[in-house]
Amino acid sequence: EFTQKGVESPFLANLESTKKCLQWHSAEVLTAPEGVNVLASSPACEVQAMSLGAQAFSMQYHVELTPTTVPEWGDIPAYKNALEANLGEGGLEQMIAGANAHMSTFNQDSRQLYNNFMHTTGLKV
Repeated sequence: EFTQKGVESPFLANLESTKKCLQWHSAEVLTAPEGVNVLASSPACEVQAMSLGAQAFSMQYHVELTPTTVPEWGDIPAYKNALEANLGEGGLEQMIAGANAHMSTFNQDSRQLYNNFMHTTGLKV
């Protein structure tokens, strides 16, 4: 969910302020550094997206998804084991099904984020 700073951010323009996203990480920013605006937050991760100034943006949730991304991550034994330790047996299949169910929206959001970033930084789309 976007914070008020996220709602106001040109980086997140034209996106729904509450959305499904894919989070799969074992290392994360737990507290935003001084001067950084938290743009999005979730119950699982308080700092999902952040910005510093007008041209520095970061996010911890995954927007770079294709239909093969999660299965390819699952091919790495350490990743699969970590996921199943967290979600239980069959966790990988559960993550694949969830990602596939929302892939179209994930890809639309990814395109919008790219366009917003390019526009905000003054680069051509």
